[in-house]
Amino acid sequence: MRAIACQRTAALPNVSILDGRFEALPLPDESVDHLYSIHAFHWVREIDRAIAELRRVLTPNADLDLFFVGPGTGKEFIAITSPIVRRRLGLGPWLASARLRAQLTLEKAREVFGNGLPGRDIHVRESVETHYDTLDGHLAWWVRIEGHFADLETVARSDFFGEIRQALASLQTDAGIPYTTRMLHVSTRP
Repeated sequence: MRAIACQRTAALPNVSILDGRFEALPLPDESVDHLYSIHAFHWVREIDRAIAELRRVLTPNADLDLFFVGPGTGKEFIAITSPIVRRRLGLGPWLASARLRAQLTLEKAREVFGNGLPGRDIHVRESVETHYDTLDGHLAWWVRIEGHFADLETVARSDFFGEIRQALASLQTDAGIPYTTRMLHVSTRP
């Protein structure tokens, strides 16, 4: 994604693509006037450290817009595929895979951002929607987490994804295969 972003912004001298993460932002103190992020903050492993970094880089009058998924996202998907993943990976790796994503509830997000960004007017909103997609659309999301299954041998991986395909297909409705998202939006305004 970084390479694509670099290509698409090559002619824009005001755009820089940096290599970083929320816990270690490669930016100077108080250098950000507006921070916007979508579908990234839920991958944070050290929430307090990440929020401290946000506090460090935001100017006193900065806007902040973080959109990230909360618990319950993909509940249909998770319910039908978790037994397969657990059986194929084993309990330890399955639990480790599940811990890769932060699961902030609305209340916990209000607490940690309120405590971590003192003096700012923090708003946290939650929206829940069910989307419907094709089987191929759902499987495209699995590509993003395929690294969890890198240790499976080629044949085992092929069998695994065949089982996942079959399980997801069993969720088919007239509208498509459901996927519920629980989105949190943390924002500040001066």
